Amino acid sequence: MHSPACEPGPGQVVHAASLGGLDVAQAGVELLDGVMTAGYMGVTGRAGADVRNIVIHARDIGDVTASMRNGWFAAWWPSLDKPTSLTVTTTTGSYTVHL
Repeated sequence: MHSPACEPGPGQVVHAASLGGLDVAQAGVELLDGVMTAGYMGVTGRAGADVRNIVIHARDIGDVTASMRNGWFAAWWPSLDKPTSLTVTTTTGSYTVHL
């Protein structure tokens, strides 16, 4: 049985509470003398049935459009640049989620 927090309503985006409410993964990290020099970031989460598109915004890498399938969204980029906001487009319009 799923908890209500895992089942988004129409037009909603639900995500885990790590970075700004998003499930953010940092992996593929390269270290040089103990300092991170390269890697990638990613986001995943659940999206309601009315969500049509999610664009992740980050300062250094620009915009990344998430893939969506079966009520889930996911995106990654080859940078350690953290996301600053999302633009969520639903059947009734768009809104911004600031992180």
